[in-house]
Amino acid sequence: MSLSMVSPSVIENRNQLVEHFDRGCKPRSDWRIGTEHEKFTFYREGYRPVPYEGTNGIRALLEGLIALIGWEPYYDGAHIIILKDLLTGAAISLEPGGQFELSGAPVQTQYLEMRGADVGLQAEICALSAFWTGILYNNDSLENAWELVRSWCAEQRLALRHDVPTHGLDSKAGDIDLRTVAAQALQMSRAGLKARANHDPDGNDEQVYLAPLDAVVSSGMTQADRLIDLYKGGWQGDLTRFFEHSAF
Repeated sequence: MSLSMVSPSVIENRNQLVEHFDRGCKPRSDWRIGTEHEKFTFYREGYRPVPYEGTNGIRALLEGLIALIGWEPYYDGAHIIILKDLLTGAAISLEPGGQFELSGAPVQTQYLEMRGADVGLQAEICALSAFWTGILYNNDSLENAWELVRSWCAEQRLALRHDVPTHGLDSKAGDIDLRTVAAQALQMSRAGLKARANHDPDGNDEQVYLAPLDAVVSSGMTQADRLIDLYKGGWQGDLTRFFEHSAF
C-alpha cells in the first residue's frame, strides 16, 4: 500500500503515461532494494482468521507494535491501517484481507522479503528478490533477458500465462519450453549478482540466495508441486498442515 498522494491529473495518451514513469527514474547510483511482503495472520488454535477488534485482534497487534517500535500510526476513520517509520520510510500496512504488508526501508544489499512470494518459505522469498535484482540491476543481464523474450508473440505470452498456474515449468508455447527459459534466466541473474560483487562475512556473494531456484530448475518441481505432493501424501488431504508448514 503506497503512502504517496494520488495525482489529480488525468492521463490522456501514451506519451503522458511514459512521462509519468520517466519522472520517477533515479540514477543508477541511487538504486536500492525495496523489500515488500504480505504476512497472513491466523490463530494457531483452530487456524482461524484474526478479526480487527478484540484483545487478540489486529488493532491490538498494531497498538502493541506502536508501543514496541514507536512507529507513526495512520488512520482510516477510527481504525489504524498503517504504521510508518518516519526516519527510514519503512511501513506496515493493513490489506483488505486482513494481511499485513511489510515494506522495508530502501537498502543496497538485502533479500529478506519481496512481493510476489507471499506465504512462501523464507529462503524462497529471498531467492525471488535476489533473482530479480540480478536481472534488473545489471545492464548485461537485463539486455540478455530482453533478447530471450523479445521474439515471443502475444499468443505465446498469453498461452504461458494460462498454462503456468496448472503445469508450472512443464508449460510450453510453440517452440518455447519454460523450464529451458527458467534455466537461462537463472544464469543471467547469477551473472548479474556476481557482477554486483557484494559479499557476506564468509566471502559468499549474492548468488547464494539463488539455491532454492537452482533446485526448482534442476528438478522441475516448484513449491506448488511439492505442496500438492504433501497434500496428497503425508498430509492425507489435511489443509491445516499447510499453516504449520508455511508459517514463520
